[in-house]
Amino acid sequence: EVCERLRENFPSLRVICHCGGGNFKRQMKRAVDSRASYALILGSEEIESGEISAKALEGKHPQQRMSKDGLVDFIRQEFRI
Repeated sequence: EVCERLRENFPSLRVICHCGGGNFKRQMKRAVDSRASYALILGSEEIESGEISAKALEGKHPQQRMSKDGLVDFIRQEFRI
Protein backbone atom coordinates (compact mmCIF):
# COMPACT_ATOMS: atom_id res chain seq x y z
CA GLU A 1 0.00 0.00 0.00
CA VAL A 2 2.74 2.50 0.97
CA CYS A 3 4.98 1.63 -1.97
CA GLU A 4 2.09 1.89 -4.40
CA ARG A 5 1.13 5.31 -3.05
CA LEU A 6 4.71 6.53 -3.52
CA ARG A 7 4.94 5.11 -7.03
CA GLU A 8 1.65 6.76 -8.01
CA ASN A 9 2.66 10.17 -6.64
CA PHE A 10 6.32 10.07 -7.67
CA PRO A 11 6.80 8.00 -10.84
CA SER A 12 10.38 9.25 -11.21
CA LEU A 13 11.41 7.93 -7.78
CA ARG A 14 12.89 4.47 -7.42
CA VAL A 15 10.92 2.67 -4.70
CA ILE A 16 12.07 -0.72 -3.43
CA CYS A 17 9.93 -2.72 -1.04
CA HIS A 18 11.47 -5.35 1.24
CA CYS A 19 8.78 -7.04 3.28
CA GLY A 20 10.25 -9.45 5.77
CA GLY A 21 13.42 -11.27 4.85
CA GLY A 22 15.47 -11.29 8.02
CA ASN A 23 15.80 -9.34 11.22
CA PHE A 24 15.69 -5.55 11.43
CA LYS A 25 19.49 -5.13 11.34
CA ARG A 26 19.74 -7.23 8.17
CA GLN A 27 16.93 -5.30 6.50
CA MET A 28 18.61 -1.98 7.32
CA LYS A 29 21.91 -3.27 5.91
CA ARG A 30 20.08 -4.24 2.73
CA ALA A 31 18.65 -0.70 2.50
CA VAL A 32 22.10 0.88 3.00
CA ASP A 33 23.66 -1.48 0.43
CA SER A 34 21.00 -0.46 -2.11
CA ARG A 35 22.20 3.15 -1.69
CA ALA A 36 18.74 4.30 -0.66
CA SER A 37 18.34 7.78 0.81
CA TYR A 38 15.67 6.72 3.29
CA ALA A 39 14.30 3.56 4.81
CA LEU A 40 10.60 3.60 5.61
CA ILE A 41 9.89 1.52 8.68
CA LEU A 42 6.56 -0.17 9.33
CA GLY A 43 7.09 -2.05 12.56
CA SER A 44 4.41 -3.24 14.94
CA GLU A 45 4.31 0.13 16.74
CA GLU A 46 3.90 2.03 13.48
CA ILE A 47 1.20 -0.31 12.22
CA GLU A 48 -0.70 -0.04 15.50
CA SER A 49 -0.62 3.77 15.40
CA GLY A 50 -1.18 4.09 11.64
CA GLU A 51 2.15 5.86 11.18
CA ILE A 52 5.40 5.39 9.29
CA SER A 53 8.96 6.04 10.44
CA ALA A 54 11.44 7.49 7.94
CA LYS A 55 15.11 6.92 8.69
CA ALA A 56 17.74 8.81 6.70
CA LEU A 57 20.50 6.44 5.62
CA GLU A 58 22.95 9.22 4.79
CA GLY A 59 23.81 12.19 6.95
CA LYS A 60 22.69 12.70 10.51
CA HIS A 61 19.00 13.49 10.16
CA PRO A 62 16.95 12.13 13.05
CA GLN A 63 14.41 9.41 12.43
CA GLN A 64 10.98 10.94 11.88
CA ARG A 65 7.55 9.51 12.48
CA MET A 66 4.54 10.66 10.46
CA SER A 67 1.06 9.67 9.39
CA LYS A 68 0.69 7.67 6.20
CA ASP A 69 -1.00 10.71 4.68
CA GLY A 70 1.95 12.91 5.70
CA LEU A 71 4.42 10.67 3.86
CA VAL A 72 3.71 12.21 0.44
CA ASP A 73 4.31 15.72 1.81
CA PHE A 74 7.49 14.53 3.55
CA ILE A 75 8.86 13.08 0.28
CA ARG A 76 7.96 16.24 -1.65
CA GLN A 77 9.82 18.34 0.89
CA GLU A 78 12.89 16.10 1.22
CA PHE A 79 13.38 15.53 -2.50
CA ARG A 80 12.00 18.91 -3.62
CA ILE A 81 9.60 17.27 -6.06
